[in-house]
Amino acid sequence: MTSVAPVQVVTLSDGGVVAYARHGAPGGRLVVMHHGLVGNTEMDAGWAALAAKAGVELLVLARPGYGASPPRAMSSVADWPACVEAVLERLEVPERFDVLGLSAGAPYAYALAAGLRARVERVAIVSGVPRVCEPDVLAHYAEVNQAAYAGFLSADDETLRSQFEGWLQVLASTVEDEDGLMAAALRDIQHHGYAGPAREARLQARPWGFRMEDVHQQVELWHARGDDQVPFEAVKTSIRQLPRARLNIQEHPSHMPSEETARAVFRFLSSPVARS
Repeated sequence: MTSVAPVQVVTLSDGGVVAYARHGAPGGRLVVMHHGLVGNTEMDAGWAALAAKAGVELLVLARPGYGASPPRAMSSVADWPACVEAVLERLEVPERFDVLGLSAGAPYAYALAAGLRARVERVAIVSGVPRVCEPDVLAHYAEVNQAAYAGFLSADDETLRSQFEGWLQVLASTVEDEDGLMAAALRDIQHHGYAGPAREARLQARPWGFRMEDVHQQVELWHARGDDQVPFEAVKTSIRQLPRARLNIQEHPSHMPSEETARAVFRFLSSPVARS
């Protein structure tokens, strides 16, 4: 089931638009949430219920080319904090907050922590994409995936969009619930001409524009050894650069977070902030 929340937009000073929705406990502990490669501002009802029970309000932002956020050029992942800061200035939100990144949302969660260091208190990462722009991290991926990332750097935008159109149409053909989260997100991506995931892939492969050492906050990660999309060893290699990281093992062998993982995430996000 899907958590229903009003989708609103903020127009940035340069004319760009960022869509957002709020889920969980209104006025609760604020967490800025970053969706995966296929996503938007909608949320699984179970996750929204866990957030509400934990007293956490999730501010879910749709990155460019997703949901109601139109495509937008970005030179690196490090461009993201300026967009988020502009959104936060328009909303009545606390000065300090946590961030959450799911899968391909992880680079943007890290970027926000590095770029808005004075405001971000903690970082939670679930099945997160690691720093694949670094050879020692990418080396843990299968050769076919390494070749794909090389192609993301060299291909032009039209070619990348066409590639993702083919891949995601295959994924769409396997989705049974036409009213579910996945189907809705895929329709949004198609509406934007597959610009969102095409840009995401290129920016994952490029230098991110900040160092992992610049993420000084407490970082809590959950990842399965049997993740079939993001290799566990790549994550272990990537997070060695984080000053304050702890990796929790998801027992269920899947890229998708288990119910146990979801509960652990919200226990962490609702717990008192440890001051260093």
